[in-house]
Amino acid sequence: MVWLQEFRSSESFVVATVSTAIFTIIPIMPTALIDRMGASEQDGTKCSQLFRDPPAKTSSVQLWVSILLAVYGGSILFGSPFFGYFADHCKLRQVPFVVGLVALAASTGLFALARSFPVLIIARTLQGISAAAVWIVGLSIIVDNVPSERVGEAMGYTTVALSWGSLLGPALGGIMYDKVGFYGAFIVPICLLVADLIMRFAMIETKKSTEVNDSLCNESCSSFASGSESATESFPYLSPDEQSPLLGLSKSEVKNGQKGETKASVTVFNLLRSQRLPLALATIVMISIVISSLDATLPLFVIEKFHWSPSGAGLIFVVPAIASFSTIYIAEHASKIGSRIIGAVAFMLVAMSWFLMQLVKHNTTNDKVLLVGILAVLGASISTIQMIAMTEVSYAVEEHEAEFPGAFGDTLPIAQAYALFNMGLAGGQLLGPVIAGTIRVHAGWSALMVTLGRPIKSTETQTEEGA
Repeated sequence: MVWLQEFRSSESFVVATVSTAIFTIIPIMPTALIDRMGASEQDGTKCSQLFRDPPAKTSSVQLWVSILLAVYGGSILFGSPFFGYFADHCKLRQVPFVVGLVALAASTGLFALARSFPVLIIARTLQGISAAAVWIVGLSIIVDNVPSERVGEAMGYTTVALSWGSLLGPALGGIMYDKVGFYGAFIVPICLLVADLIMRFAMIETKKSTEVNDSLCNESCSSFASGSESATESFPYLSPDEQSPLLGLSKSEVKNGQKGETKASVTVFNLLRSQRLPLALATIVMISIVISSLDATLPLFVIEKFHWSPSGAGLIFVVPAIASFSTIYIAEHASKIGSRIIGAVAFMLVAMSWFLMQLVKHNTTNDKVLLVGILAVLGASISTIQMIAMTEVSYAVEEHEAEFPGAFGDTLPIAQAYALFNMGLAGGQLLGPVIAGTIRVHAGWSALMVTLGRPIKSTETQTEEGA
């Protein structure tokens, strides 16, 4: 009997392990890292001096912040296909999960030692590789261990962890950097790494939901209609009329997943023919552009406009991070209301908030309060959209399997589907900093809000049409 097997393989512990892995970040302000390049003993003062003479120096910092964020997105983009294939063909997903941990440890060490931009870029690349492994494998493990009807709720917790990791990184980094110096700021990520290491090796995974049961195919031969009814119960968005075939399927057709598709020809890319997965990918690309644009521009904007310190600039991200907790409540009720309706409303709020941010123009209390309110709405809306998109990916795979039993062989390509999702996320992270940084430097804050607000509104329309 394995020690604490029931607890270590429980849904709660698995979700907690994946959430901890996603939350494990390197919380160092980009400006602090840039300040470190070529620095010796004046690390603590140069960052604040950097912004006393805008705009030339600020433009240089904006460029490097955008480059580092783009490198991160690029490494996720190229690492995702590998980890998706690796995870689906591993006996245990824990192996690529631990590979991601090794990459994160190496990244943390290089960040601490970096005194040149090439080393910093290598560290950022390793961090992106780690993120690719954690997000793809972690989300796949959740789908493996959590029943379909509770996947959305589980994704709510991981979305909060993702939001807190990405948004609180600057806040923690800024505070620790100001209070205890550069090296002291690594206390938090090292503690998280240790906790992450213990939980990853303690977790006992079960790969039950992604293994295709051969009896399902045999049962489908005698009664495909009954299989359609059970699939409809699992996927409330599907109706029996949409699933029931016009003609019965032969035993060999069902066994090989043939209903216009043969087992040999079916790949994860077949999922792109459905409406569900492409909509989820388009959604995450747009939201990723929004998040990375804020990461690249908001800290520098509040430093310039409100004359805040780096720690104050980082603390601005606490607002959307706290607001993201609403995602847990929304996830619990999404199935009752309809996830696409909730997604359309959330996109509308993101678009409105993005346009309203151009009203923040002066160093006044009213403008600061306005910015805080806007960021709170953004945090809740963005996290909700992320949760829905994450859940839709697993539903797209399981929906295809319900319609074409056995089409993917013995194992569903859950990890490869999340690799496509991750590539969409990475594409947004790659484009966002470049687009936002360029527009803000050459056209200003208001132009940035207007330029990116239009695509957000367009994505909202697509979501409403898919609802």
